[in-house]
Amino acid sequence: MTFSPTLETISPVWLERIRGSLLGSAIGDALGATNEFKTLQQIEQHPPVTDLIGGGWLSLPAGEITDDTQLTRCVLQSYAHGYSLEDVASRFSAWLEGSPADVGILTREALVHVQRGISPRDAGRIAWEQSGYSSAGNGAIMRCSPTGALRLRDREARVLETVEIARLTHFDQRCVESSVWQNACIAALIAGNNVTAALEFAVSEVIWARNAFDLLTPTLENDVIHWVARADGLPLSALDTSGYTLATAQVGAWALLHAETLEAGLIVVTNQGGDADTTGAVAGALLGAKFGANAIPTRWLGALLCRAELEALIGASVRQVAHHTD
Repeated sequence: MTFSPTLETISPVWLERIRGSLLGSAIGDALGATNEFKTLQQIEQHPPVTDLIGGGWLSLPAGEITDDTQLTRCVLQSYAHGYSLEDVASRFSAWLEGSPADVGILTREALVHVQRGISPRDAGRIAWEQSGYSSAGNGAIMRCSPTGALRLRDREARVLETVEIARLTHFDQRCVESSVWQNACIAALIAGNNVTAALEFAVSEVIWARNAFDLLTPTLENDVIHWVARADGLPLSALDTSGYTLATAQVGAWALLHAETLEAGLIVVTNQGGDADTTGAVAGALLGAKFGANAIPTRWLGALLCRAELEALIGASVRQVAHHTD
């Protein structure tokens, strides 16, 4: 059954979890940026990063976000103004034209195709083909959370929009299914399901998406369902923070299963190094959906430079989506 929430049916608890997911993703990004591309050995030479202090390889100001949240913000802006894939593509292209400090290789290639007039429904596929059908980075899962949060109980819209936004730059099935998995988890957690139920629901959503889009069941080594199922039994030291999309989904599942609080989970994940801004963004989106915005430490919210803008966009997008379904 599908259910599209209206303003009257979105409870205050749901709204708090929506805010938690979207703010939590930005917090995780800003927290992780300090340790991005550092090895665990380098990180262990200093006290763990527990605040939004900036720095890192991009020399960011304290509380600044990276491309993860910049692109998430573009998706959120599209929902706030009335979603379409074409609008998302336009906002991504404008972002690229602004010469951001960091742009993923596949993201840049796909958006250049868009700027040359190629349809946003073809640009990601062409870039993926040109990569040798091999590129499966986490550039889609890092920015997908608005769809999971806003298409809360409408599976068809949630999956369709998750797939097309992912494919805009990351056409590989592994990238698409990682995003579908995460957004299903987010939707289930916001609706009040516990972690076990949310993970089970996410598996069913990936299978549903495969049927809806005539996708083949991948081999175990390429299957997001297999990767996240292994998360519970992994020690922290075994987490892969390389930036591979299935590994990033696995880190998110691990955080959901092991973190006793949002704060503890984000500190642990982002202090593993590697692609720490994205593992932080993904873990933050999931833990925020689980624990809600009230679980985000006030010192983090106060330091997040884009907080006011995100809060305004969250409110506008919730109103836009709710009114559209009334």
